[in-house]
Amino acid sequence: RVEIWEVGTGRVLAALRDPELAKSAPWKDQVVADRDAVMSIDFHGEDLIATGGFRTVRLWRRGGVEVRREFGALPEPASVLAVSGDGRWMAAGDAKGAIHLWLREAEKFEPVLLKDGDVAITAVGFSPDGSLLIAAAHDSSVRVWSVAERTVIYRGAAPARIGAFSFIKSGAEIVAACEDGFVRVWNWPAEIPAQPQAPAREFKLQDQPLSALGAVSP
Repeated sequence: RVEIWEVGTGRVLAALRDPELAKSAPWKDQVVADRDAVMSIDFHGEDLIATGGFRTVRLWRRGGVEVRREFGALPEPASVLAVSGDGRWMAAGDAKGAIHLWLREAEKFEPVLLKDGDVAITAVGFSPDGSLLIAAAHDSSVRVWSVAERTVIYRGAAPARIGAFSFIKSGAEIVAACEDGFVRVWNWPAEIPAQPQAPAREFKLQDQPLSALGAVSP
């Protein structure tokens, strides 16, 4: 079950519902978004939502509480999901270190496999212009992929495992929520640096791991 909440009031605005699932047992006449657990979710703009379930990715559009498109099966459950800012690309990472990349509007679901290790992917996201894909892994490593060339162009590491990240200041900085309870901010360079960069600043929020992050940038 996936519900959309209004942060300011705590009011439930909507629940995502697949009408096909509601026709059969054990979900008959129930509000259900996926036949399995929904493991990741990402928003694009104000009217597009992507959800990742057990080996499936679904795309929802505001207005009709129905699945707009079911892309197809992935080899492993998608644990993290991202949509590029222009809505062209989607990426899903899994627990075996694989990232699947595909064009959202492509007629046939043919994801490209991006893999540079076997460590679980904990966060993925696109650069503001959609040309780069950033991936964080369970061992605190960070990789930057060229979307066009499907190759790793940067390898680095964070002080602690990253659970989520977002670009701020119109893409000038990237902020990350980390396992050690810190929020860390890096400057996003115009060119990929030759050596790993230290955070520009960091803030300790709590002793428990941070697994989610939301950021609003002017």
